[in-house]
Amino acid sequence: MNKKSSLSTLFTMLKDLQSLFFPPICLACKGPVAGEDILICATCQASLPFTAHHLQKDNRMEQRFWGRIKVERATAFLQFQKGGSVQNLLHFLKYEHREDLGKYLGNWYGRELKETDIFKNIDYVIPVPIHKERLKKRGYNQIDQFSRCIAFQIGKEYRSDLLVRVKNSSTQINRSKEERFSHLERAFMWQKPEDMEGKHILIIDDIMTTGATFESCCYPLKNINGVKISICTLAIAE
Repeated sequence: MNKKSSLSTLFTMLKDLQSLFFPPICLACKGPVAGEDILICATCQASLPFTAHHLQKDNRMEQRFWGRIKVERATAFLQFQKGGSVQNLLHFLKYEHREDLGKYLGNWYGRELKETDIFKNIDYVIPVPIHKERLKKRGYNQIDQFSRCIAFQIGKEYRSDLLVRVKNSSTQINRSKEERFSHLERAFMWQKPEDMEGKHILIIDDIMTTGATFESCCYPLKNINGVKISICTLAIAE
């Protein structure tokens, strides 16, 4: 047996041992699945709490921005429920380095968005960034791959160089809407304003709760001529 064959055999044995002691699970329900390439089981794929916002003008998410931010369209893929499958997905995406899950969900939702005209006039797809210190610690932005895959599926330009987080805010959990916005005030800065003039941008984040993060992102845009804003999230909370 040559060296290459030996290494291949060893790799296969190690994978078999890993599957024996750490069997693959569905990232939504945490139940067993048939193989590592299956991220979400068939039952969960059919029963996830989809919002169908992209099919509804003046949907519940868009209504949340009325009187706050002028938004062309807004949509969320899934409805967040505490202790439910979507919370599990967000946990794996954010804390377990499951960028493959971001790709899977981004391609899934991107294909659905492509079937409608909701974002047909978008120029740039822009992820909400995390602060450089948090990026250094975590190693990745949990919404990056989700955003990239949506941009690819709808055929729009991905721009992660335009929006920067300049304030390393602590967790927003248990803060009121007013406290969240105050805490995030001046947390974001837009670069290359000349690239933004007259453009329609799609800003993407993992979850929307009060909308304070989007307000903080969008507030500085008032100084840039002709910018139109649309918003997309993986999930929306009550």
